[in-house]
Amino acid sequence: MSMYGTRDGKFKVKKLEVRDKVPVSYSIPALSVAATAAILSGWDVSAGTYAKTATSFNLQPPYPVNISVQAWAAGTAGSGDRILVKGYDATGEYIQEYIAATASAKGVNYGTKSFSKLISVEADDALHKSTDVNIGYGSALGLPWPIASSGDIITYSYNSAFATTADYAVDVVYNRIRPKTVAGDANLLVIYKSSFQ
Repeated sequence: MSMYGTRDGKFKVKKLEVRDKVPVSYSIPALSVAATAAILSGWDVSAGTYAKTATSFNLQPPYPVNISVQAWAAGTAGSGDRILVKGYDATGEYIQEYIAATASAKGVNYGTKSFSKLISVEADDALHKSTDVNIGYGSALGLPWPIASSGDIITYSYNSAFATTADYAVDVVYNRIRPKTVAGDANLLVIYKSSFQ
């Protein structure tokens, strides 16, 4: 049986590609302030349990957003530990990323990819020294459709106020937007042109 064709007046295709850019809308009704220990706090990576799954998390990311790793206790700083983050992006595709523990106590390193759901966080090897690691999230928002440039943004509204200047940064490599200001419970609306499949 063919994957393509009509039946009962419906046209069925496996994949639809839009060659020209079309307007798409993405909104978040209530933003969350970046929180460095929101997902997991006080994780002793050196204790022999090197992976934490979703059942151990305090919560999942509130929307597609970059993940943070923080070495809290002074004794963990500079150990060279890396945390492997596994999960899904804004389109539902599986992604993973290594994020290093900071070289100074209470410092924070942020990932470049935006996760909508986490599967697990784990040490990249069995030599970790970190005894007090926090996992949280930042403010770089993953977009569900590709964006080619900041010039493709048609409308940007933060907390119901429409920006007259670029009050955001666009990352076309990782398909995300970072508002310059993020306050708790503020709403965000972005309308932009995208080519998608």
